[in-house]
Amino acid sequence: MIKDRQVRLLRQKLMKGKTQETAAAMAGMSVRSARKWQRGSLPSETKQERWWRTRPDPFDGVWEEEIEPLLRGDPTGKLKATTIIEWLEERHPGRFDASQLRTLQRRLQDWRALHGPGQEVYFPQEHPPGREAQMDFTHGKAL
Repeated sequence: MIKDRQVRLLRQKLMKGKTQETAAAMAGMSVRSARKWQRGSLPSETKQERWWRTRPDPFDGVWEEEIEPLLRGDPTGKLKATTIIEWLEERHPGRFDASQLRTLQRRLQDWRALHGPGQEVYFPQEHPPGREAQMDFTHGKAL
């Protein structure tokens, strides 16, 4: 897979007057790939976001009925995914196991970002030296 830095290096070498074969070799790609990436956008700009699921949702049918009410009843956001998965294993034996923990953690993170408690806002205060004591050295007796 071609990286952005390889394409930038290829274009840089081509601008310096190197042949396409030499520039491709210096960038670590084939001549055919060099022809493809010589103009246009970078590889990171051509990626499209995936919208489809690769496997069925293991928490389908349980999320709205059982997990969401637990999360709504936890206003501080202290409820952990490990506790929820253990609770689900007890209520639905054989359906859930520890291998689905990371999936549940991601779902909890997304839910809390949209519907969870608000986060504390922190504004760092900067005190540059000398700003508060700035003066123009005028004499105040004439005032």
